[in-house]
Amino acid sequence: MDTLFIEFRDPLFGIILFFALIFIVSFVSYWATRIRTKEDSEQISRFLNSLSSSPSYQELKQEIEHSCISDKLWLQIAQSYSSNGETQMAIQIYQALCDSSKSTEQKSHLLILLARTYFKAGFLQRCEKTLLEMLARRPRTVEALKLLLLTYEKMKLYDKALEITVVLNELELYIQDEILHLNTLKLLEDLTLSAEQKCTYIVKQNLHSRRALEYLFVNNAHLAWSHFNVQDAKKITDILWSLNKESLNLDIISSDEYLSGLYSAKGYVDFVKSTLVFELDVLIKLRTHDIEMASLQFEYRCTNCAHMSLFAQARCSKCNKIDSTIVDISLTQGRHETSNTF
Repeated sequence: MDTLFIEFRDPLFGIILFFALIFIVSFVSYWATRIRTKEDSEQISRFLNSLSSSPSYQELKQEIEHSCISDKLWLQIAQSYSSNGETQMAIQIYQALCDSSKSTEQKSHLLILLARTYFKAGFLQRCEKTLLEMLARRPRTVEALKLLLLTYEKMKLYDKALEITVVLNELELYIQDEILHLNTLKLLEDLTLSAEQKCTYIVKQNLHSRRALEYLFVNNAHLAWSHFNVQDAKKITDILWSLNKESLNLDIISSDEYLSGLYSAKGYVDFVKSTLVFELDVLIKLRTHDIEMASLQFEYRCTNCAHMSLFAQARCSKCNKIDSTIVDISLTQGRHETSNTF
């Protein structure tokens, strides 16, 4: 039996003890990590389940107040919901964060995010109410003032929008484009004025915005051509392309290379046999051989943010820049049209 006993002074005893300690430490560390990972996983699962089941506002507020998830992460979750079109869930998160926040600065930031989400979802009256509440605390917040201006513009409350421009002007911001744009919209929406009065006012005030030129060409093409600047031709190519033959001013068209190519491609005139614009040149060549199987289609690109749209807009829907879109043309299969597309 003595041969099997190892004395504590024996070197072999120290080696066995060393490896035993390593085993114990590794065993405890492994299971502690397993337990901690399982608890984290269960907590995340409970959180995801609470969101997938569309919790009520009170449940969401309690979850925000008592969970270990930071406000920054909650903001990212709300922005993710908003980006995916689930604005209702994003709104609830922003509202719960606002109610739970005790910082005035943070609450102001959350109110702007909430107002943006309302604006994106089309809840304009809620957006207005939220911004007014925020501006009551911080009346010089430029971001809130600009968003309120856009809200009033969407609601067609142009007088209120112009009141906002007065405040922005006092803050020494350049807003002349905004004032001109709002006055143009106000004019075109004025039901007390006739179409002829509006056209006369546009020419008298020398308005060259897209909306103003479009209204002129639709309602008084003769006056529009007299007011038209050929340098704006490429900006309103789609409007010019949609005019009928009787609305053309051949003197102006024949004096400009781009307009000559445009209407030669349309088939209204035969002023040029070729042009530097590829799409127009192809159409001219096809017309020469009596082939009318192609036409033009239009896309609208913002020169400020490069956002593309299938519809013409006076203000870019992404960056809100006024009259910043240019018309990109491309070839498409032709259609026989007998009337003005306006």
